[in-house]
Amino acid sequence: GEFAWVPHPTGWYPGVHYEDERIEEMYKIPYDFAMEVINGANKLTTRFDNFITEYVRLWDRLLMNGNKITPIGSSDAHTPDEVGIAWTGAYIDRPESEIVLKCFNAGRCFASQAPCIALWVNDEVNVGDEMPRPEGDSIKIKVRAADSAGLATVYIVADGHRIVRFRAKGEKVVEAECDVKLSDVTRYVRAEVVSSDKLRAYTAPIYLKQG
Repeated sequence: GEFAWVPHPTGWYPGVHYEDERIEEMYKIPYDFAMEVINGANKLTTRFDNFITEYVRLWDRLLMNGNKITPIGSSDAHTPDEVGIAWTGAYIDRPESEIVLKCFNAGRCFASQAPCIALWVNDEVNVGDEMPRPEGDSIKIKVRAADSAGLATVYIVADGHRIVRFRAKGEKVVEAECDVKLSDVTRYVRAEVVSSDKLRAYTAPIYLKQG
């Protein structure tokens, strides 16, 4: 199997920032792809930096542009201390290479620095799926997150905006659900979590069919 992704899409630590023209080229990609949203470089002492903020903001903008983009945690490690600092989790029962690749290509995964997180819409639609716009005026969203150090906050993100916040208060496992107005969702929903020790994870999106 094959799987391709874009590494460090806006630049890389400590100070390489791409020109806007180079970043704009990503809007011209005519097919679905994966993209690094968390990088593991120089993260032993501080696990979150401006590059991750830039990656996630670009990810949301590209998603609003109509691309389907799977999030990747740490596209590559250059030194031993970077291995495992960020990673990509797959929702699978058997850790076999072909199954993992199939899962990644379907967008059934999450990018993480430590927490685990999963998301469903209407109890049956999984991350990576594209769902028809349902009848009615709302959708039911369920999220589950876990972290051994405890969780601080879980967010539901729609079209690049945090629209729901669950306060975890240090619990190691959180399961929550809510109804979201369809008027708040044009293209996609995703979830993200922050642990008590300020580590993050991001689910792949669930997409709403257009037209």
